[in-house]
This record gives sequence, structure tokens and C-alpha cells, in this order.
Amino acid sequence: MRRILILLGLLVPCTLAFATGTRYYVIPTGNDASAGTSWAAAFQTFRHADSVATTGDTIWVAAGTYTPAVSDPNAYFKLKSGVAIYGGFTGTETALDQRNWSNNVTTLSGGGTSHDVVYSLFSDATAVLDGFVVSGGSSTSDGAGINLLVASPTLSNLTITGNHTTANGGGLCNNSGNPTITNCSFIQNTAAYGGGMYNYSGGVPVISRCIFRNDTATTFGGGFYNSGNVLNVQDVLFDGNHTSTGGGGFYEDAGSTYVNITLYGNTSKYGGGIFVTGSGAAIISNSIAWNDSATTNGAEIYSTSSASTGISYTLVRGGVSGPGIAGSGSFTDGGHNLDLDPLFTDSSSHDFTLTSSSPAVDSGNNAVVVGSIDLAGNTRISHGLVDIGAYEYQDAPLAVQLIDFTATSTATGAELDWQTATEIDNFGFDVERRVESNPQWSNVAFIKGVGTSTSPHRYTFIDGSLSTGRYSYRLKQIDQSGLSKYSKEVEIDAGLAPQKFTLEQNYPNPFNPTTTIGFTLANDGRVSLKVYDMMGREVATLLDENRKAGEYQQVVFDASRYASGVYFAVLQSGEKQLIKKMLMVK
Repeated sequence: MRRILILLGLLVPCTLAFATGTRYYVIPTGNDASAGTSWAAAFQTFRHADSVATTGDTIWVAAGTYTPAVSDPNAYFKLKSGVAIYGGFTGTETALDQRNWSNNVTTLSGGGTSHDVVYSLFSDATAVLDGFVVSGGSSTSDGAGINLLVASPTLSNLTITGNHTTANGGGLCNNSGNPTITNCSFIQNTAAYGGGMYNYSGGVPVISRCIFRNDTATTFGGGFYNSGNVLNVQDVLFDGNHTSTGGGGFYEDAGSTYVNITLYGNTSKYGGGIFVTGSGAAIISNSIAWNDSATTNGAEIYSTSSASTGISYTLVRGGVSGPGIAGSGSFTDGGHNLDLDPLFTDSSSHDFTLTSSSPAVDSGNNAVVVGSIDLAGNTRISHGLVDIGAYEYQDAPLAVQLIDFTATSTATGAELDWQTATEIDNFGFDVERRVESNPQWSNVAFIKGVGTSTSPHRYTFIDGSLSTGRYSYRLKQIDQSGLSKYSKEVEIDAGLAPQKFTLEQNYPNPFNPTTTIGFTLANDGRVSLKVYDMMGREVATLLDENRKAGEYQQVVFDASRYASGVYFAVLQSGEKQLIKKMLMVK
């Protein structure tokens, strides 16, 4: 049986286990001559606790400000394998979950003189830094706040702010390590490259639920700079970052995947939000790029990459083909993209949560989501479909939950299909159409709703006798009181043969036991459509024959003989291959 190798970026929750060792306590009123093994006999300085702790030990640090040394700019706090360091205590706690790092601010400060506030060499994931403010690093070399060299510590609940270097990574520099960085904020850091964070030389950090705000780079990557490393970045906000050259929000040159990110108010010369370069094919999905600006070109995204940047299920100001996206590199419209105001709660106060009427609500792709919580720590998929952006809308589900809306070219026009999960007081749907050459929408039909129902319902509308051209459709859902909400937009090319090699996401997904897979071919020739399991084993051949280009084609996959789980549809035409992830739940 033939196998293929499928690489998946999986974020697996884990609990770090440490050998039973000594717990050291630090409080500003303590004494370094004490034993340091209780709050009553706590050390006074963190640098002393840091120097005596060995593998298996933990350090609890009470609120206050701690410096690596009084006057030595080369001194730093060191992260070591097997040593877990926690901040955010008052000095009375007996359990870790009693601390509050937000209220009990615990600062590791370089005082504006330390070259690195925190440094780690060759540490692994058992080196933990959790619940601190890291500030005041000032350097002419990499990583003024935190400098990681072939180190893979676990960094959580950190505010990394006010650090400066004339080199790389004002807030944090990662060289060749694989750290886990969760729930961290990079604020007002500066550097030549990567004001907030710089990642390079083979390092593959896991970055999730982080904020990059008001960071500045004099060249590239105001918030974040990634070079030579394929990453999976999820649930991240880039807000108000700046660089003089490219990538106000972030700079990417390795073909990384960015899922559920929000970019707003970032500025640069090229690519106010994002600057993409290199030879890797970057992927942006379930994301928002809005109100970023560039003094020259590409307000939202600018690319010089030799590979096409894929954008899907993303809300982009001006649209994927609009003026906000520019550069010599190409872009692949993966579909389900929107050009609608995201309707943030209060962007002027940096509140980028979604309002109930936001078009980003229930408009994302569940298949690319890895984490179970959003940037705010709330449940990531709360209404059946994931939201677009770093934050998931948490209030009550919409009165009508639209879980699918597609358009398909027919011989004479278009066929629209949509499905609701539940309906409350649903009067019906206005079907609106717009031709590419005319920005005005027109109402072409009204489809009556079922009123109130807790069961799924499917609707179909056929729009016949269309002239050749590209058309967009949207639904205006209207409730019994007259309130309305628009759906996402879908497009078809009427009377035109598809000229692209595409593989659509199967529908439904998740499914039980059958699902439909659609595709188009750019050229006539032999095509195969096969299904593989998580181990890369071929479980079904759905198609292996000559097919003609110029028409939309569908194949049904019946998984009634297979176990629940993740499967992959693999479409092969010549040397080109496309893969879609499918989930079967019995």
C-alpha cells in the first residue's frame, strides 16, 4: 500500500514534570543570608536564588523589581533546564494557583544598562519563566529583553516591554531554539530587526495567544521578524507596530502559517501589516488585516516572495485583489475572504474583540484551528464555526446560525446552497447579486425561512440565464422583527471554464458518513483523488482517470467502513498536488 508523508503542526497540551527539589522564595524584604526555603526566610534578591537553584528546584518571586546586578551590564538572569521560576506572589501564598501576576507585578529589570535581562543557553522545555515583566534591557547585540541561544524554555504570562537593541529582537531574540511562548505581550520594544521579537537560524518556536503592540524596528519587522523557520502562529494580535522599511506588523520569509491573527494600525513603508519574502509559501487563514498603512505600497500585505502567499477565510481591507495587497510576489485567493468592517468593540481603546454583528463571527475554517482557546482565554469555537481574528465572540449564538454557503457554476447560471444549524424567528433570506463590473448589489430572490428550529435546514436557489462574467452573491438574513445580518460573499464565473487547479474543502465537514469533494482542473489529463489516514496510509481511491478541464467536478467519499478520525483528500494532476484535511465523526 502506497504511503505519503503528511506534516502537521500540532500543538499538544502537556504538563511539565519536575523532580522533587527545593522551592526557593524571594521577596524584597528578605535576606540573602537566609535559607530561602520559606516566605519567612526568603531571599532578598532574585539573582541570588537564580544562582543557587539547580535541576528540580522552583523559585517563587514576590511582587517587586529585581535587577541582575547593581552596575555590571554583562550580568543577566539565567534560565536553566529543570528550574521553574514563577512571579506574581504577595508573599503569603502556599499554592501556585493563589498567585496573581497581573495584580502583583513582578519585574525583572535591566535598569537600562543590562545587555540581556534574561539569557538562556542550551536549556530545554523544563526551564520555565512564568508571570513576570521583563524590561529595561539595552544592548548592541541580540535580545535585549530575553536572549535565547539554542534554548527551548517555556515562557508564559510575560510582559516584555521597554527593551532596546541596535541589533535583533528588542524584546526577545531566538537563535536556533524551540521555545514555547504563550500568553505573552511584547510592548514598546525597539530593534533594528524585529522590534518585539526576532526568530532565526533554525529555531521553531510555538507562538500562541500573544500580543505585539507599539514595537518598532528601524528596518524590518516592527512587531515580529521570522527568518528561515517554518512556524505555526495562532491567536496573536499585532497592534500599532512600526518599521521604517517593511512589515509593520510582522516580516515573514520562511513560508509560515498564521491562523486567527488580528492586525490593526501597523505602519511601514512597504507592507503596513505584513511583509512576505523568501521562497516559502506563507499561509494566512482565519485572520483580520484592517486599518494598517504603508507610505509607499501594500497597506495590509506586501510580498516579494517567489512562492505564492495563500489567503483564505480572512478579512482584508480592500479585499485580496485590492490595493491593500501589493508587491512583485503573487497571492492565492483560497476563498471565503471578506472586505467588510470587522466591527471591533472599540479599536480606539485597543479592544479588538468582536461585536455580535461583526462579519467575522462564524466565518472561519475549523479545519485549521489547533488551540482550544482564543487570545483572551475564552473557548475558541463557541458557536459551531470558528470566528475570524484573534478573539472569539462569546455571547449567545446568533438567532440564525449559518454554517455553510456555497455557489457553483451551472450550464446556464449559478446554484447557491446554504445550510443553517439552528433558526430563531427567521423570516427568510434575501439573495443579493453583484457583477464584477458593477459595485452595486441587487436583490434577485427571497427564500422563506423555517421560523424557529433546532435542527439543520438546507436551502437552494438557482440563478439562471446569466451572461458570461464573474458574479458575487451574499445572503441577507432577516428575522421576524426586521433586523438583518449579511453573510460572507461567494463568487462564481458564469459561462467561463475554470482555469485553475483547485481542491475545495469537503462538505459537510465534519461528516458522517458521506461527504462531497469538489475540484477543478487547469488542463486536460489524468487526475487522481485519493484518501489517506493520519498515518499516511491510502484508504480509498475515489478517482483515477482522464478528465477534462473547464468544468466544476465533484466526487462523493463514503466513509461508512472507516473509523472516526482525521483523513486527507489528495488531488494529483501531473506533478501538482493539493491536500485537504477532513474530519469524520460517527
